Amino acid sequence: PYVQPESQDSSEKCKCVIPALCAGCKDDDVMSRESSDSIPHMYGCQTHGKYKQYQDILRRYKTWAILVVTIMIVPMGMVIKKTTIDLNWAFQTGTVSLICFYPTVVLSVLWSKTSGYGVIAGNGLGLTLGWFTMLATASTYDGGISTMDNFLKNTVQENSVLVGCCISFGVSLITCVLISLVANWRQTQQEAEDVWKLTLAIDNPMYPWTEQYSRQLKASDIEFNHRPSFKQMHYMFTKARNTAIAGCSIVLLFILVIIPGSLASFPTMDYSTFYNWITFTHVYLFIMSFFVVLGPPVQEVMKVLRHRKMTLKSKQQSVESTPARSQDLPRGVNFSKISRG
Repeated sequence: PYVQPESQDSSEKCKCVIPALCAGCKDDDVMSRESSDSIPHMYGCQTHGKYKQYQDILRRYKTWAILVVTIMIVPMGMVIKKTTIDLNWAFQTGTVSLICFYPTVVLSVLWSKTSGYGVIAGNGLGLTLGWFTMLATASTYDGGISTMDNFLKNTVQENSVLVGCCISFGVSLITCVLISLVANWRQTQQEAEDVWKLTLAIDNPMYPWTEQYSRQLKASDIEFNHRPSFKQMHYMFTKARNTAIAGCSIVLLFILVIIPGSLASFPTMDYSTFYNWITFTHVYLFIMSFFVVLGPPVQEVMKVLRHRKMTLKSKQQSVESTPARSQDLPRGVNFSKISRG
């Protein structure tokens, strides 16, 4: 098995009781079920009480945030209708404003050498040059951007949006990579692992590592003391990572190569070709919506069934072990008299 090396720092080994086995948490659960939901519950568990209280505060904030956003949609729609804002223009030009953030976000997650200066510079420069090239391309059309009508019309032309998006994305990516390489070009392998250890240090006492990844760790035959190391996590999720990379590559191949290439072969569509294209688009959207809508509920049902199966298995094992323990007891001894004595 993949054994974690022993650490000399004893503070890395958590000695706290997990919530599932904590007596204080069980008492708090009983009290919370008996109390009213409108009254904030004060937890008595000395280990997990403050974390539960913090989660309750976040849930209340989340509820109010959803309520406020839902209510504000109505006046926002009225303002948009009153000011006659062109939503089509806002969505298309908004792509130029947002696409510069994608490469920096991906690099910050996947590349340990990504620096904050590179992310900030890439986003700012990509956004600025993206809008500049979009306006420059729009000015080449009839009327330019001299009047408001021409501005709204020419800035959403296909070439204007395409050039702006390409420049915004490319400049953001190249700038972030170059500045990050200059800032962290001496980074060693150990320093790269230390960066990933910062994410491993994020642990929720209510859902500790030992419970979250116990099934995956057992399936991968990995031994650990408190929490898995970076190498163990890398080893454990190798198949999942390869599957994600393969799926992402296939999706990008369809979106960036196959579909645009198919459309490029039809510069002018007749009714039949356009009808087939719309049908293909509807089928594709229906399939994607099917997975998006039904995927999470199916996963939750599978988790519930798996948890129920494990619970029944543990109960069965406990029942089977009870007779075995009773058989090991010596015969001819009255334990009731011993306990009374």
